[in-house]
Amino acid sequence: MKKVIAALMSAAMLFGAAGTVYGDGSDKTEIRFKVGDSVLSINGKSVEVETPYVVGEGTTLVPLRVITEAFGAEVNWEDAEQKITLNYPDVKIILQIGNGTAVVNTHNETLLAAPVLKNDTTMVPLRFISETFGADVSYDEATEAITVVKDAAAAGSTITGITELSRIGDSSYGWSIDTPEDMEMTDRSFGGMFTVFEGADESSLSISVFPLNLDLSFDKYFSNMKDSYSGSTLIRADKGTTERGNKYMHFEAKDSEVYNEYYCYYLSDKVIEISAFALNNADSAKTMLNSLTASFKIGFGDTSATYDLSDVKDGKHKYTNEKFKLSFDLPSSWVLGNDSIENEINFTEFKFDSDESVLLSIYSKNDSTDAKSLAEKDYAYNTDYLNKSAYESEPVAEYKLNDAISGYKYKLTKKTGVKPYDVLTDIFFEVGDYVYNISVHSADKPNSDLIEMICGSLTAEPIDKNTVGVLLRNDVEDEGEYTSSADSWLIKLPMLWDDRTVSDDGALYVHKVTGAAIVMSVTNENASANDLNKAMTTLYNGVKSSGNSILSNIETKMMGNLVMSTFSYTMKTDSETLYCTMYAGIKNKKLYAFSVTLPEGCSGGPLEEETQKIISSFAIKK
Repeated sequence: MKKVIAALMSAAMLFGAAGTVYGDGSDKTEIRFKVGDSVLSINGKSVEVETPYVVGEGTTLVPLRVITEAFGAEVNWEDAEQKITLNYPDVKIILQIGNGTAVVNTHNETLLAAPVLKNDTTMVPLRFISETFGADVSYDEATEAITVVKDAAAAGSTITGITELSRIGDSSYGWSIDTPEDMEMTDRSFGGMFTVFEGADESSLSISVFPLNLDLSFDKYFSNMKDSYSGSTLIRADKGTTERGNKYMHFEAKDSEVYNEYYCYYLSDKVIEISAFALNNADSAKTMLNSLTASFKIGFGDTSATYDLSDVKDGKHKYTNEKFKLSFDLPSSWVLGNDSIENEINFTEFKFDSDESVLLSIYSKNDSTDAKSLAEKDYAYNTDYLNKSAYESEPVAEYKLNDAISGYKYKLTKKTGVKPYDVLTDIFFEVGDYVYNISVHSADKPNSDLIEMICGSLTAEPIDKNTVGVLLRNDVEDEGEYTSSADSWLIKLPMLWDDRTVSDDGALYVHKVTGAAIVMSVTNENASANDLNKAMTTLYNGVKSSGNSILSNIETKMMGNLVMSTFSYTMKTDSETLYCTMYAGIKNKKLYAFSVTLPEGCSGGPLEEETQKIISSFAIKK
């Protein structure tokens, strides 16, 4: 279920790495090979890789490199968890070695085959990733040939067709540049966080703006960027301060095929990146790009000589979705979230770790799915695990969005905590064959003005279900339980709990609705009761000295078939108070420890009882 109480606790959005240019500038993405081949054709180039192979019922695993080179997807690898994150326009895929479940934006997807490590090469399911990126995959049984094809998105208007002015820029984000006359604007995000220009000679120029993360210093960012060029020849790596006092960095690099120039400006509230790419042999393109990057200025400049790409008017801009035939206004500072998918579109404030978010969802209407029933279902879901004394709730009631549209609304407001204005408002309405859901969250102020702006400006027309098709919700399974186990132990979990990592050394379990977590660890040394007492005392004293509030002192209780030492405490973050409980016990000379973390508002409620039941189900295999 996409509606989670975690949204009430934290609306932090991770903005994708700005400045990323996806794809290689070719007309389309194309992968061709035969099963058993070690040399693949990737966008017309022959590339030798670890040989793809077929597992299970016909799932082809290919090296991760094939995906990144073909689609240009940005990849991040977390060694400790063996986790892979792929970022592609409008798509974020999270995979984990050995895990048969992938996360696509906010959804869990079951894989026909899990990623594996083979000869130190990460092998991933080709069809799943390719189709998630919007490509078509075909298999010729006669020749055993596999083909992956994705046509390029339709090009935008040429700049000369847009304006004859000498400069182009964005007044809202405050930048301008010489008009790239011989290039097309092929992509621009809602709100203008990124803008991409491309030339017929495969050159490209992207300008990206993203909120400043105060946790990442300029010097650290410079170091990270320098490291990112480790596989290239670094021509330039400079940093300094502009005449206006803004810190900047400037890189030039090339590899065997591509030349890249990169600027980054650190401002008081944001970071602006300019990244240019050209083929190494395209000297005229490099000269043109160098001229453009050098012309970049912070600030919009002369309005009579600069064409404004921004659509901001009167402090707001309009989101329009042609496919779903709807539109509404948002404040000027709001942008599209990077975890948006086609029928679940997320918006957030333009700032790092935003405390406000809006989720627009569209689902097919049927006999069991209408605006009222979905509102009642989500209200029940989002209140089941709450400590009722910590929240005020307004149950589902009829609601008039504007003169043309009516529907249903419920509201949850946290009464206590770090941010007492924490509010979730859920609105449902119907147009034609579809149900629409607007979910508005604010963690530090009332959201009534935002709701009024969205609903007052909302327009929605019936859409053709034969064109749009069936749009389903990814509701979580909430009934029954399953067993999670390693070689030496097992534990029983309700279906709403997701096993993220499981091994003989421990496990991580996360509640799909609230974000509550249970971390289990196993110490394989010859542990004694004295070791347990020392470990818990050290942990207890560390928690106390760090300024966290102790809720219960160390005590002993029976949890299932284990005698556990336990204590509870709170831990405060910028946006919430987390409620934590430690459990630890010894069996067969091994120390088993459990750390339970509950979001603010769930402590003392049904979820706390559920975590105790889970831990009590823990058992050692004989």
